[in-house]
Amino acid sequence: GAMALVGGAATARLVAPGHVAARGARLVRVGLVAGAALLMGAALLEGAVTLKAVLGRLEPELYRRYLGATRHGEMARLRLAVAPAAAAVGVLLTLPRARLWPRAARGVGDALLAALCLALLYTFGLLSHAAAMGGAAPLWADLVHLVAAAAWAGPVVYLALLGLGPRAAPASGGAPARAATAAQRAVARVSRIGTVAVAVLLLTGAFNALTHASEPAVFATSAYGRSLWLKLALFALVLVVAAGNAFAWLPRFLRTHDPRPLLRSMRLEAALLVALFVVTGFLTTAALPHGADASTDALENLRRSLAALGF
Repeated sequence: GAMALVGGAATARLVAPGHVAARGARLVRVGLVAGAALLMGAALLEGAVTLKAVLGRLEPELYRRYLGATRHGEMARLRLAVAPAAAAVGVLLTLPRARLWPRAARGVGDALLAALCLALLYTFGLLSHAAAMGGAAPLWADLVHLVAAAAWAGPVVYLALLGLGPRAAPASGGAPARAATAAQRAVARVSRIGTVAVAVLLLTGAFNALTHASEPAVFATSAYGRSLWLKLALFALVLVVAAGNAFAWLPRFLRTHDPRPLLRSMRLEAALLVALFVVTGFLTTAALPHGADASTDALENLRRSLAALGF
Protein backbone atom coordinates (compact mmCIF):
# COMPACT_ATOMS: atom_id res chain seq x y z
CA GLY A 1 0.00 0.00 0.00
CA ALA A 2 2.71 2.48 0.93
CA MET A 3 4.72 1.73 -2.19
CA ALA A 4 1.61 2.00 -4.38
CA LEU A 5 0.78 5.40 -2.92
CA VAL A 6 4.24 6.91 -2.46
CA GLY A 7 5.59 5.26 -5.60
CA GLY A 8 2.67 6.59 -7.63
CA ALA A 9 3.25 10.09 -6.30
CA ALA A 10 6.96 9.88 -7.11
CA THR A 11 6.25 8.58 -10.61
CA ALA A 12 3.65 11.19 -11.52
CA ARG A 13 5.28 14.27 -9.98
CA LEU A 14 9.03 13.59 -9.72
CA VAL A 15 10.19 10.93 -12.14
CA ALA A 16 7.91 10.82 -15.17
CA PRO A 17 5.32 13.64 -15.25
CA GLY A 18 5.56 14.02 -19.04
CA HIS A 19 5.32 10.30 -19.69
CA VAL A 20 2.40 9.84 -17.28
CA ALA A 21 0.57 12.70 -19.03
CA ALA A 22 1.33 11.24 -22.46
CA ARG A 23 0.17 7.73 -21.55
CA GLY A 24 -2.81 8.88 -19.51
CA ALA A 25 -2.66 9.11 -15.74
CA ARG A 26 -5.63 6.84 -14.99
CA LEU A 27 -3.44 3.92 -13.92
CA VAL A 28 -1.47 6.15 -11.55
CA ARG A 29 -4.67 7.60 -10.07
CA VAL A 30 -6.03 4.10 -9.53
CA GLY A 31 -2.74 3.16 -7.84
CA LEU A 32 -2.89 6.20 -5.56
CA VAL A 33 -6.45 5.46 -4.44
CA ALA A 34 -5.84 1.71 -4.10
CA GLY A 35 -2.69 2.35 -2.09
CA ALA A 36 -4.53 4.66 0.29
CA ALA A 37 -7.37 2.15 0.69
CA LEU A 38 -4.94 -0.68 1.45
CA LEU A 39 -3.10 1.43 4.01
CA MET A 40 -6.31 2.44 5.76
CA GLY A 41 -7.63 -1.11 5.82
CA ALA A 42 -4.31 -2.49 7.06
CA ALA A 43 -4.07 0.19 9.77
CA LEU A 44 -7.44 -0.88 11.18
CA LEU A 45 -6.79 -4.59 10.74
CA GLU A 46 -3.36 -4.54 12.42
CA GLY A 47 -4.82 -3.19 15.64
CA ALA A 48 -7.55 -5.82 15.67
CA VAL A 49 -5.09 -8.65 14.98
CA THR A 50 -2.71 -7.41 17.68
CA LEU A 51 -5.46 -7.22 20.30
CA LYS A 52 -6.78 -10.65 19.34
CA ALA A 53 -3.30 -12.15 19.61
CA VAL A 54 -2.53 -10.55 22.98
CA LEU A 55 -5.91 -10.85 24.74
CA GLY A 56 -7.54 -13.69 22.87
CA ARG A 57 -10.61 -11.62 22.20
CA LEU A 58 -11.65 -8.44 20.41
CA GLU A 59 -14.06 -5.99 22.02
CA PRO A 60 -15.09 -2.63 20.54
CA GLU A 61 -14.24 -0.66 23.68
CA LEU A 62 -10.80 -2.27 24.04
CA TYR A 63 -10.16 -1.64 20.35
CA ARG A 64 -11.09 2.02 20.70
CA ARG A 65 -8.81 2.40 23.72
CA TYR A 66 -5.99 0.63 21.88
CA LEU A 67 -6.23 3.05 18.96
CA GLY A 68 -6.33 6.01 21.33
CA ALA A 69 -3.68 5.09 23.90
CA THR A 70 -0.85 3.20 22.17
CA ARG A 71 1.85 4.22 19.72
CA HIS A 72 0.60 1.59 17.29
CA GLY A 73 -2.87 3.09 17.55
CA GLU A 74 -1.50 6.61 17.13
CA MET A 75 0.31 5.61 13.94
CA ALA A 76 -2.85 3.89 12.67
CA ARG A 77 -4.89 7.05 13.25
CA LEU A 78 -2.21 9.11 11.51
CA ARG A 79 -2.27 6.82 8.49
CA LEU A 80 -6.07 7.01 8.37
CA ALA A 81 -5.72 10.79 8.00
CA VAL A 82 -2.57 11.07 5.88
CA ALA A 83 -3.16 8.30 3.31
CA PRO A 84 -6.44 9.65 1.86
CA ALA A 85 -5.08 13.20 1.96
CA ALA A 86 -1.98 12.17 -0.02
CA ALA A 87 -4.08 10.24 -2.52
CA ALA A 88 -6.45 13.19 -2.98
CA VAL A 89 -3.60 15.65 -3.59
CA GLY A 90 -1.91 13.21 -5.97
CA VAL A 91 -5.11 12.65 -7.95
CA LEU A 92 -5.74 16.40 -8.23
CA LEU A 93 -2.21 17.02 -9.49
CA THR A 94 -2.55 14.35 -12.20
CA LEU A 95 -5.86 15.58 -13.59
CA PRO A 96 -5.57 17.15 -17.07
CA ARG A 97 -6.80 20.53 -15.82
CA ALA A 98 -3.93 20.66 -13.30
CA ARG A 99 -1.57 21.52 -16.17
CA LEU A 100 -3.47 24.81 -16.48
CA TRP A 101 -2.83 25.81 -12.87
CA PRO A 102 -0.24 28.52 -12.17
CA ARG A 103 3.26 27.16 -11.62
CA ALA A 104 3.21 28.37 -8.01
CA ALA A 105 0.01 26.44 -7.29
CA ARG A 106 1.51 23.24 -8.72
CA GLY A 107 4.64 23.82 -6.66
CA VAL A 108 2.61 24.14 -3.47
CA GLY A 109 0.70 20.97 -4.37
CA ASP A 110 3.95 19.06 -4.98
CA ALA A 111 5.41 20.25 -1.68
CA LEU A 112 2.26 19.22 0.18
CA LEU A 113 2.25 15.82 -1.51
CA ALA A 114 5.92 15.26 -0.63
CA ALA A 115 5.29 16.21 3.00
CA LEU A 116 2.32 13.84 3.26
CA CYS A 117 4.33 10.98 1.73
CA LEU A 118 7.21 11.57 4.14
CA ALA A 119 4.79 11.62 7.07
CA LEU A 120 3.31 8.35 5.87
CA LEU A 121 6.71 6.66 5.62
CA TYR A 122 7.64 8.05 9.03
CA THR A 123 4.71 6.20 10.60
CA PHE A 124 6.30 2.94 9.42
CA GLY A 125 9.69 3.99 10.78
CA LEU A 126 8.22 4.69 14.21
CA LEU A 127 6.89 1.13 14.42
CA SER A 128 9.97 -0.56 12.97
CA HIS A 129 12.69 -2.62 14.62
CA ALA A 130 14.90 0.46 14.36
CA ALA A 131 12.51 2.47 16.55
CA ALA A 132 12.34 -0.39 19.05
CA MET A 133 16.11 -0.26 19.45
CA GLY A 134 15.98 3.35 20.64
CA GLY A 135 18.13 6.26 19.53
CA ALA A 136 17.75 8.64 16.61
CA ALA A 137 20.32 7.11 14.24
CA PRO A 138 18.55 3.77 13.56
CA LEU A 139 15.21 5.55 13.16
CA TRP A 140 16.50 8.09 10.66
CA ALA A 141 18.47 5.44 8.79
CA ASP A 142 15.28 3.42 8.44
CA LEU A 143 13.35 6.46 7.17
CA VAL A 144 16.04 7.27 4.59
CA HIS A 145 15.98 3.60 3.55
CA LEU A 146 12.22 3.76 2.99
CA VAL A 147 12.44 7.01 1.01
CA ALA A 148 15.16 5.62 -1.27
CA ALA A 149 13.18 2.44 -1.88
CA ALA A 150 10.00 4.35 -2.71
CA ALA A 151 11.76 6.83 -5.02
CA TRP A 152 13.35 4.05 -7.06
CA ALA A 153 11.23 0.90 -6.82
CA GLY A 154 7.84 2.61 -7.03
CA PRO A 155 8.54 4.31 -10.39
CA VAL A 156 10.09 1.13 -11.82
CA VAL A 157 6.89 -0.81 -11.09
CA TYR A 158 4.63 1.95 -12.42
CA LEU A 159 6.65 2.41 -15.63
CA ALA A 160 6.61 -1.35 -16.18
CA LEU A 161 2.81 -1.27 -15.92
CA LEU A 162 2.37 1.92 -17.96
CA GLY A 163 4.58 0.79 -20.82
CA LEU A 164 7.04 2.97 -22.69
CA GLY A 165 4.97 4.07 -25.65
CA PRO A 166 4.81 2.98 -29.29
CA ARG A 167 7.86 2.31 -31.40
CA ALA A 168 8.81 5.49 -33.22
CA ALA A 169 11.75 6.39 -35.40
CA PRO A 170 13.55 9.61 -34.46
CA ALA A 171 12.48 11.35 -37.62
CA SER A 172 8.85 10.26 -37.60
CA GLY A 173 7.61 13.36 -35.82
CA GLY A 174 4.20 13.88 -34.28
CA ALA A 175 2.69 12.35 -31.16
CA PRO A 176 4.51 8.97 -31.31
CA ALA A 177 7.92 10.67 -31.35
CA ARG A 178 6.92 12.95 -28.46
CA ALA A 179 5.67 9.93 -26.49
CA ALA A 180 8.94 8.11 -27.09
CA THR A 181 10.91 11.17 -25.98
CA ALA A 182 8.89 11.45 -22.75
CA ALA A 183 9.44 7.75 -22.07
CA GLN A 184 13.16 8.11 -22.71
CA ARG A 185 13.41 10.98 -20.24
CA ALA A 186 11.46 8.97 -17.68
CA VAL A 187 13.58 5.82 -17.83
CA ALA A 188 16.81 7.82 -17.92
CA ARG A 189 15.69 9.65 -14.77
CA VAL A 190 14.74 6.36 -13.09
CA SER A 191 18.19 5.02 -13.93
CA ARG A 192 19.91 8.03 -12.33
CA ILE A 193 17.68 7.88 -9.25
CA GLY A 194 18.28 4.14 -9.02
CA THR A 195 22.05 4.60 -8.96
CA VAL A 196 21.80 6.93 -5.97
CA ALA A 197 19.09 4.84 -4.31
CA VAL A 198 21.14 1.63 -4.50
CA ALA A 199 24.06 3.30 -2.73
CA VAL A 200 21.72 4.69 -0.05
CA LEU A 201 19.95 1.34 0.39
CA LEU A 202 23.22 -0.53 0.78
CA LEU A 203 24.56 1.91 3.37
CA THR A 204 21.38 2.26 5.42
CA GLY A 205 20.54 -1.44 5.10
CA ALA A 206 23.99 -2.45 6.34
CA PHE A 207 23.73 0.00 9.23
CA ASN A 208 20.27 -1.22 10.22
CA ALA A 209 21.34 -4.89 10.05
CA LEU A 210 24.45 -4.26 12.15
CA THR A 211 22.41 -2.65 14.92
CA HIS A 212 20.85 -6.11 15.44
CA ALA A 213 24.05 -8.17 15.06
CA SER A 214 25.35 -8.00 18.64
CA GLU A 215 25.31 -11.83 18.75
CA PRO A 216 26.57 -12.81 15.26
CA ALA A 217 25.94 -16.57 15.54
CA VAL A 218 22.38 -16.09 16.79
CA PHE A 219 21.76 -13.34 14.23
CA ALA A 220 22.87 -15.51 11.30
CA THR A 221 20.57 -18.43 12.13
CA SER A 222 17.52 -16.56 13.44
CA ALA A 223 14.26 -16.08 11.53
CA TYR A 224 15.28 -12.43 11.15
CA GLY A 225 18.65 -13.44 9.71
CA ARG A 226 17.16 -15.98 7.29
CA SER A 227 14.69 -13.39 6.01
CA LEU A 228 17.56 -10.93 5.61
CA TRP A 229 19.64 -13.42 3.57
CA LEU A 230 16.70 -14.04 1.26
CA LYS A 231 16.16 -10.30 0.93
CA LEU A 232 19.83 -9.80 0.05
CA ALA A 233 19.68 -12.57 -2.56
CA LEU A 234 16.65 -10.97 -4.22
CA PHE A 235 18.30 -7.55 -4.01
CA ALA A 236 21.36 -8.96 -5.79
CA LEU A 237 19.12 -10.29 -8.58
CA VAL A 238 17.44 -6.89 -8.86
CA LEU A 239 20.84 -5.22 -9.17
CA VAL A 240 21.86 -7.59 -11.98
CA VAL A 241 18.70 -6.83 -13.94
CA ALA A 242 18.91 -3.10 -13.19
CA ALA A 243 22.53 -3.02 -14.36
CA GLY A 244 21.48 -4.66 -17.62
CA ASN A 245 18.78 -2.03 -18.03
CA ALA A 246 21.17 0.84 -17.33
CA PHE A 247 24.11 -0.32 -19.44
CA ALA A 248 22.51 -2.31 -22.26
CA TRP A 249 18.77 -1.85 -22.80
CA LEU A 250 18.45 1.85 -21.91
CA PRO A 251 21.23 2.97 -24.32
CA ARG A 252 19.61 0.84 -27.01
CA PHE A 253 16.22 2.46 -26.34
CA LEU A 254 17.77 5.94 -26.50
CA ARG A 255 19.46 5.05 -29.77
CA THR A 256 16.71 3.12 -31.59
CA HIS A 257 13.48 4.32 -29.88
CA ASP A 258 12.41 0.66 -29.65
CA PRO A 259 11.15 0.19 -26.05
CA ARG A 260 10.34 -3.52 -26.21
CA PRO A 261 13.62 -5.08 -24.94
CA LEU A 262 13.89 -2.51 -22.15
CA LEU A 263 10.25 -2.91 -21.19
CA ARG A 264 10.57 -6.70 -20.92
CA SER A 265 13.59 -6.31 -18.65
CA MET A 266 11.90 -3.60 -16.57
CA ARG A 267 8.91 -5.90 -16.02
CA LEU A 268 11.27 -8.58 -14.73
CA GLU A 269 12.88 -6.00 -12.45
CA ALA A 270 9.43 -4.89 -11.23
CA ALA A 271 8.42 -8.50 -10.46
CA LEU A 272 11.61 -9.03 -8.47
CA LEU A 273 11.00 -5.79 -6.57
CA VAL A 274 7.48 -6.89 -5.65
CA ALA A 275 8.92 -10.18 -4.34
CA LEU A 276 11.49 -8.14 -2.43
CA PHE A 277 8.71 -6.09 -0.78
CA VAL A 278 7.00 -9.33 0.32
CA VAL A 279 10.19 -10.65 1.89
CA THR A 280 10.77 -7.29 3.57
CA GLY A 281 7.31 -7.61 5.10
CA PHE A 282 8.34 -10.91 6.69
CA LEU A 283 11.59 -9.32 7.87
CA THR A 284 9.78 -6.48 9.65
CA THR A 285 7.55 -8.93 11.55
CA ALA A 286 10.32 -11.39 12.51
CA ALA A 287 11.42 -11.39 16.14
CA LEU A 288 14.66 -9.54 16.83
CA PRO A 289 17.63 -11.91 17.23
CA HIS A 290 18.73 -10.44 20.57
CA GLY A 291 17.49 -9.24 23.93
CA ALA A 292 16.43 -5.73 24.91
CA ASP A 293 19.83 -5.03 26.52
CA ALA A 294 21.86 -5.88 23.41
CA SER A 295 24.38 -3.45 21.94
CA THR A 296 23.03 -1.22 19.17
CA ASP A 297 26.48 0.15 18.27
CA ALA A 298 26.80 -0.71 14.58
CA LEU A 299 30.61 -0.37 14.56
CA GLU A 300 31.02 -2.56 17.64
CA ASN A 301 28.67 -5.16 16.17
CA LEU A 302 30.64 -5.06 12.91
CA ARG A 303 33.83 -5.77 14.90
CA ARG A 304 32.12 -8.72 16.60
CA SER A 305 30.87 -10.08 13.30
CA LEU A 306 34.31 -9.85 11.69
CA ALA A 307 35.86 -11.54 14.75
CA ALA A 308 33.30 -14.36 14.49
CA LEU A 309 34.38 -14.84 10.86
CA GLY A 310 38.04 -15.03 11.89
CA PHE A 311 39.15 -11.56 10.81
